[in-house]
Amino acid sequence: VEVTGGHVDQSPKTVVSGSDAIFTLTADEGYDLAKAKVTEGQCELSNNNATLTAKNITGNMNCKVEISSSEMLEINPFFKLPGIQASVNEEGLPTEVVVSEFKPSEAGETKEEAVLNALTGALDKNIISSFDEVKSADVFDVDMADGTQPDGPVTVTFVFETKNANNMTIMYFNEATGNWDSAQYEKEYDGLVTVTFEHFCTMVVLYS
Repeated sequence: VEVTGGHVDQSPKTVVSGSDAIFTLTADEGYDLAKAKVTEGQCELSNNNATLTAKNITGNMNCKVEISSSEMLEINPFFKLPGIQASVNEEGLPTEVVVSEFKPSEAGETKEEAVLNALTGALDKNIISSFDEVKSADVFDVDMADGTQPDGPVTVTFVFETKNANNMTIMYFNEATGNWDSAQYEKEYDGLVTVTFEHFCTMVVLYS
């Protein structure tokens, strides 16, 4: 077993043919075991990534594990909430939409946790290739001014403080599935980004 950012208790290990090889995985200082992933080989992580198991071994088997840095993604304090240039419904009529500071869920999720969860969703869906690809992020809520949900798609053009709109990825929290998904959006110019909403929710913008 080859581990980047940590180590296992014993490797190599010899076992009876057809049985499992179980290893205890430990992160090195500055690395987060919660960010461990198997990058090569038929091994599985369990027990909050503290256990690595190679199952049903019948011959030589190699496994590689990568543990990412524990450094929390920087939440850039200089990015302000985006402004709204325009918002229209599917009939092209103006719709009053507001942007507000992120409100934690009932579970008490913090702003940092929301960003980290969105990053994990982006990584799982191959929207980004690694955590290191993202340099900073912001999270905020988008709602109808009256607190209701729209009857159909609403298109909102945001004005972001940064002019580097080409290097942003936008995720939204899908309440139906409990997952973070890629938003439907178009990057324009000078920080303008148009997003189409089926319903309003929490958004995370990842800046690379």
